[in-house]
Amino acid sequence: MRVKTRWNDKKQPRSYRETASALAFNLWRLCAQAVLTLENENFQTDSQKQRLDIIAEYIAFLVHVTDRLAWGRLDDGERAALVTEMALALNRIFVDNARDFADAAVYHDGIIDFINRVGGEYAEMAFADEEPSFSMLRLFAERITAVLGPRDRKWVADRIIQLDGPDAVAVLKKTLRSLVPELGLGKTSPA
Repeated sequence: MRVKTRWNDKKQPRSYRETASALAFNLWRLCAQAVLTLENENFQTDSQKQRLDIIAEYIAFLVHVTDRLAWGRLDDGERAALVTEMALALNRIFVDNARDFADAAVYHDGIIDFINRVGGEYAEMAFADEEPSFSMLRLFAERITAVLGPRDRKWVADRIIQLDGPDAVAVLKKTLRSLVPELGLGKTSPA
């Protein structure tokens, strides 16, 4: 998947709001592509709301991973500004897309509370060397499994843990490396 990995004018300084907006755009595309990939692999999705539920799970996971990657690399204020602005931008994109579907009225207020609640669950999991732990990927897989139809519950967890979760994190890191170089991803992790 192609993502925006550079600014047109590299010399112009960017606010966290601008950076977060670019990150959100890329993450939205990543999340939407993840749903298409599941469908192309014949996993069962039956409604637009179910697709949005999967996207919401991806968003919550990736926002949390972003926060973990930023921890110790940005000061607390910068980290909070980046992650908050990114979550708010993703929420705006999500709500705009959810409005297109009558069965998605449950999302008219957005997904900020959902991101915070699920982030609390991920916060209990280990994260080391710029990678989510197996337990974090397992939780992510279990949450996606609960959203999919009953036909696929047996196989989707393995796919999420082994392929889709790590791939999503790799795209996120590539995007962060380019748009937020001060994170220093790919370099020595903070102690």
